[in-house]
Amino acid sequence: MGAAQFVPAEHAEFLGIPYAPKVLFDGEDLRCLVLSVEAGARMSPHAADDLAVYVLQGEGSFIVGEEVFPLSPGRLVHCPAGVLHGLTASSRLVLLLLLGRRREGK
Repeated sequence: MGAAQFVPAEHAEFLGIPYAPKVLFDGEDLRCLVLSVEAGARMSPHAADDLAVYVLQGEGSFIVGEEVFPLSPGRLVHCPAGVLHGLTASSRLVLLLLLGRRREGK
């Protein structure tokens, strides 16, 4: 796949479900998606590979391990691989997610 350019907020989709992911690109080492989250939605804590969450619009809170971070436009939260994380949306949220992939031997 060649280079690409996106305006992430243009890919937000509210589908009447708690959260709707839309993959922008899915590379070998990095996955990028826009996550649209309805107001009041909660995502239970779960673990994944390295994750960076950038807030495009809305407000809420993001839990990383035992810490709670406020979410508002322009904020960036990092969650290391294997650490439990979850979120609660106070209003509709549009998030840009960057997920790193661990490779065997790294």
